[in-house]
Amino acid sequence: MITSSILFIFLGSFILYNTSKAVVLSSNLNIEKGIQNNRFSSKIAGLCFYIMACVITILTFGLTSGILFWLLSSILILGLIVIIYPLKQIAYKHIIILFSGFFILELLF
Repeated sequence: MITSSILFIFLGSFILYNTSKAVVLSSNLNIEKGIQNNRFSSKIAGLCFYIMACVITILTFGLTSGILFWLLSSILILGLIVIIYPLKQIAYKHIIILFSGFFILELLF
């Protein structure tokens, strides 16, 4: 459950980052072009991911601990996206491998 909540936080952060007008975005991927062209629906989707992540963390950790975990995870992931994404050093393959590895480890232990 922790991995899925962090994944939802990442997806929400990434979608909301791509809908920003202040950031110069240049990408050749269809997913990012779709997010940038449909800003209103993308913002709703990003907020839905954030709400799902908050609900999952509250159900997993309890009310206060869940909200704190959600806030700290959001701060960490938003900071990493703002710093690393403009450098174009991380591909989608890396993200998929990272989250699937963490999900398998969470299921095993």
